[in-house]
Amino acid sequence: DEIEAPALKYLQEKYPSPQKGAYYIQKITDASDTYYRYYKPMYVGKKCLNCHSETMEDDVKAVLAEKYPQDKAGKMKLGDFRAAIRIQIPAAAIN
Repeated sequence: DEIEAPALKYLQEKYPSPQKGAYYIQKITDASDTYYRYYKPMYVGKKCLNCHSETMEDDVKAVLAEKYPQDKAGKMKLGDFRAAIRIQIPAAAIN
């Protein structure tokens, strides 16, 4: 969403590869509440490469091409930034 996009951009630019202590925090205030979003980056691990690399098996490539024709994750490399895990906490729970 429009709130999450800057967080992902920040993580991808500042932490493009695994680094200890990588995170991002947002304070969000909307019409009804204030809350915090904590993001932790996820990186491509060895097991991810079974389905997300140029070296994946041909049968896996065929299934992915059929089921996910728009997928662009087939050229990932070990340690690439892939996503983020987000936890949302109401400010009232912290105060």
